[in-house]
Amino acid sequence: MDAVKRILRSLPADQRQRAVDLYQARYGESLEAALRDQWISSTNLNESLTLAKGDLRGADAIGIGGAVKERTTPSDPEGGGGGGNPALTEALQNITE
Repeated sequence: MDAVKRILRSLPADQRQRAVDLYQARYGESLEAALRDQWISSTNLNESLTLAKGDLRGADAIGIGGAVKERTTPSDPEGGGGGGNPALTEALQNITE
């Protein structure tokens, strides 16, 4: 997934669209459909789809938002989750209130 994002991010707008079109021609399905069939996080999916549309700033925002969400997700009893960051959680709560 990182390779897809890196490639989409590195191409100029005209080449990015050409790459998306070439993907469809070669594989018989859109890049979006192929990405939606993958077992990836919603953050990775949305960031990749936003990059494919050429919205680099939007993709950055999605990536940052996903990182913040992951970092502030409390641990569950089985040890999963992000572990939390009380200062960041409080700052985010202050922004959204």
